[in-house]
Amino acid sequence: MKYLKWLWLVSVLAFIIYFVNEWLQRGFDPVLFASGIGLSVAGIGFLSKK
Repeated sequence: MKYLKWLWLVSVLAFIIYFVNEWLQRGFDPVLFASGIGLSVAGIGFLSKK
């Protein structure tokens, strides 16, 4: 399960970099922002320790 946590963290960081790059080039995109929120919420369970 640890690899899923790291995979989720890497994907969130990659999305943040992509989102900032797109924002600086083309402006704010609400669909892309909503996708990022969905990505963040979908993997939040990986941060809880059992």
